[in-house]
Amino acid sequence: MEIQDIKTHLSITDVLTHYGLRSDHNNRIKCPWHDDKTPSLQIYPSTNTWTCFSSKCKAGSGDATDMIMKMERCTKHEALIKATEMTGGASSKPKEEEITRSAVTHPEVPSCSNTTRDH
Repeated sequence: MEIQDIKTHLSITDVLTHYGLRSDHNNRIKCPWHDDKTPSLQIYPSTNTWTCFSSKCKAGSGDATDMIMKMERCTKHEALIKATEMTGGASSKPKEEEITRSAVTHPEVPSCSNTTRDH
């Protein structure tokens, strides 16, 4: 499955639902990456993107796969595999050259090297 196919088939609302998050009638949620008294994470279903507007948050903006990456504290590659599974294409992994191209065109993606993970 190509990365563009994954992004086309996986909606941001599907990702939110997977993590037990639900936006309000204004498409906002309390940001899962910082203390939030009022919803500061704006969801844009028409573009499958999100942005946190809190000055306390370093999450910034992203798409459905970026949300998976941040929620799982994983690499872009691992997030794409998880996204593929969420779309029902568990047997089909994203192509390696697509992942490399995505990493080059999205250099702002933070490194997950600060997290401790068991393999």
